[in-house]
Amino acid sequence: MQLTAPKLIAGFITALWGFVSLLGAPNALSEQPNPNGGSRGLLQINGSWNKWLIGKGIIAKPKDLLQAQTNLLAGLEIYNYGVERYGFGWGPWGTK
Repeated sequence: MQLTAPKLIAGFITALWGFVSLLGAPNALSEQPNPNGGSRGLLQINGSWNKWLIGKGIIAKPKDLLQAQTNLLAGLEIYNYGVERYGFGWGPWGTK
């Protein structure tokens, strides 16, 4: 099931934002060498998604993923992409 209804998305982000703000992890940036520029933010979104997220209008630059709300919205879009492509949302976070 895709999470696309605007109220559902807003509720999801609001609920997670409240939880995330307690953790203090929204500015996480991986230190591991990565050809895509590393992974950013709470959901550790890899730089390989930057062009796709920019094309969708979710971010203007990779640094935007350090904002928790933007990171969660980007994660939700990637999750929905996984549902469409793989039949389950966490596919894009998998490893080969």
